[in-house]
Amino acid sequence: MLAALACWVLLARVVDVGLRPHPFALQAPPPPADVDERDAEIVVAVTGADDAAVRGAEARVYWERDERFYLAGTGRSGDDGRIEISGLPRGAVWVVVEAAHHARASTRLVLEGGERYAALKLERAAALRVTVSDEEGAPLPRATVLVNSGDPLPFGALTSNVGVASFTSLPRSPWTVKASAPGYESVTQSGVTADVTLALRRLASLDVHVKNADGSAASGAQVAITGSTLWPARRAETNANGTASIAGLVAGHFDLRATKGDQVSETMFGFEVQRGAHETLTLKLGPGRTVVASVTAAAPEALAPKAESELLIA
Repeated sequence: MLAALACWVLLARVVDVGLRPHPFALQAPPPPADVDERDAEIVVAVTGADDAAVRGAEARVYWERDERFYLAGTGRSGDDGRIEISGLPRGAVWVVVEAAHHARASTRLVLEGGERYAALKLERAAALRVTVSDEEGAPLPRATVLVNSGDPLPFGALTSNVGVASFTSLPRSPWTVKASAPGYESVTQSGVTADVTLALRRLASLDVHVKNADGSAASGAQVAITGSTLWPARRAETNANGTASIAGLVAGHFDLRATKGDQVSETMFGFEVQRGAHETLTLKLGPGRTVVASVTAAAPEALAPKAESELLIA
């Protein structure tokens, strides 16, 4: 009786757990319902490095419209390495194939009505571990890491809490690795053949306070900034407090000027920003000057006006 009671208590605590959906299904929704023409079909032949058919390879077809991607179909290869996916919409698609112990492969196709054939050869998978840190060696979590190889699509991942991104289905090296994170300068390293560590430099930022002639905050003013490490010029608009925030700056010297209607500030030349620093400065608006130029042609008979001429003032 005690054994039966124990079993009953155990079963009473058992709850049903739903299966997790495939992660790619979360990232890419199915094509919109208004896509009517779905008469395309793809036949993918998957082979390994030894030209033998790869069994159990999974293919996913991503359909593109208006620069968005939708998961249009999936399939899995049998003993012959063939994958047949039908009911696909017409248009540009990416076909991505993965298999255990093999490198991911992809190809881009344009589908019309009817059948389209594609052949993909999967290499033996290679692994890579990328560590991303700041200049002082502290790990950067959730940094974006992209690995480019012979495959048309880059491999992407986010770093963990300890600043590490791991890749297990890469083609053979060499690779080109790029790491980026908000507030840091991106770093790209080519010719990578083994685990690598990338250190990102913190970017600088500026808060520019713009004031009217009477000292009040100038909201809606335009701040232009250019410099030795920034070209062409960037522009930012001040908020209700008269402040424009400019981030993502590499260390250097900058020239800044503010304008609002016919009001203009004196240009601040050579403002120095150190690496990773956050600086503040103030620009004051005043009456702008107007220059009227008359452009004429130096003809012998008369100085004829020249319309639509370009004039540069510096």
